[in-house]
Amino acid sequence: MYSGSFTKKILALKGAEARFNIKILGEQLELAKKSSYEFSIFNCHYVYSREIQIFLDDYLLMYARSVMPQNVAPFYKRQFRGLGARPLAEMLFSAFPLQRSPFEIAKIHPMQREYVLANEANVSSPRFLWARRSVFSAAQDLLLLTEIFSPSLIELISNCETPIHK
Repeated sequence: MYSGSFTKKILALKGAEARFNIKILGEQLELAKKSSYEFSIFNCHYVYSREIQIFLDDYLLMYARSVMPQNVAPFYKRQFRGLGARPLAEMLFSAFPLQRSPFEIAKIHPMQREYVLANEANVSSPRFLWARRSVFSAAQDLLLLTEIFSPSLIELISNCETPIHK
């Protein structure tokens, strides 16, 4: 499937494939804010963004935001913009080799928009959520992926018989 993919690890859980669902929150071409981390990586004025929530049954597992510069090679642009409700891993871990930067880890707090998007259906409201981001590149920086993990995912991992953290 997708080597190194978080999605692959979730789908490896017994019966998870039929229960896995991606909800697209938005896909658009947008102006990169000069003060943003995205602008500092890509150094361009416009980026394609994709925001999704990943569910297993009705349990929200994570919120993710993917960003690609507008001036990226047409092949990558078509792949990214044509994903629809398919996992990003289909693009990142399949047809072409990409390098992944080390993860940057952060705490996301309740007053941040991303906290709400990763925790909207959960009863618990922890003091913070964990997030990670990394950059995928080929000959140039190609895509920035930020993932925020919901309390439901942490519970799933804690109760899981199949290890998904390898």
